[in-house]
Amino acid sequence: MIMQKKNGNFTKRYKFQILEESSLKEVWNLNISKRKVLFLVGVFCVLIFVLTAMLIVVTPIRYIVPGFTDTKLRNELISQGFKVDSLSKVIRLQETKYKAFDAAILGQLLPTSNLENDSIAIEQLSKLDVEVSDIEQNFRLEYETDFKNSISIIDFQREDNFLFMLPAQGRLITSNNIEQQNIIIETNNNIVVAAQEGTIISIQNTLTNGYIIMIQHPYGFVTTYKNIKQPLKKIGDVVQITTPIAVVNSTNNSYILEFNLWKNGVQLNPLDYILDK
Repeated sequence: MIMQKKNGNFTKRYKFQILEESSLKEVWNLNISKRKVLFLVGVFCVLIFVLTAMLIVVTPIRYIVPGFTDTKLRNELISQGFKVDSLSKVIRLQETKYKAFDAAILGQLLPTSNLENDSIAIEQLSKLDVEVSDIEQNFRLEYETDFKNSISIIDFQREDNFLFMLPAQGRLITSNNIEQQNIIIETNNNIVVAAQEGTIISIQNTLTNGYIIMIQHPYGFVTTYKNIKQPLKKIGDVVQITTPIAVVNSTNNSYILEFNLWKNGVQLNPLDYILDK
């Protein structure tokens, strides 16, 4: 290859030749200058820039470039992120409740236990009762006073003689299904009381049974109250025997309460433990 110099300065031109080795015959040549080289380099850089910009704008690569994310898509991703976070909190809360249920049924949860893990449920439940009218407050106090004065307390707190009161006054309806082991009470009024002293460990709102209240009692006993319309207490409250805890739902113009009894994970027949049935 032979390089020939023709002119000077910035426009000085150079000639590149490719010769055949044996005959020295010119095979290919190129005339070039510094200005032409700079021009070609500039054009090449512009082409690279344009192609890169088109690649970012047209293809999905733009989604990984900061500042090029679509606003609508970004807002949707943020919204979905919040939903996932909220769902994770709900799942953790449900897991905490299920663990509390298992501990209560198995008799591993003491009546004096502080259910700090269920603080979210307590906060949500308290919001349901933020605005209590004077009429409703007087209604609660009236029934609490009536029940405390109308039912005498008997000493039956020993484990070998630990008995329960009926959680409502009315007609007792027993099931023909022996395995069901629950009792249904058609109450004279809509007030439900605690069958024994204990701690409220769960209040669940269901589609089929209204609210379900669960109370942990001494000696591993747990009672459940179903078909509740409005709880009068909250999770963590310590209740005494005959303390009003809820208002029962009305079914076909009558108030029906379902009552269950458990001890250390085994469901019992409440009639075997009821005083003065």
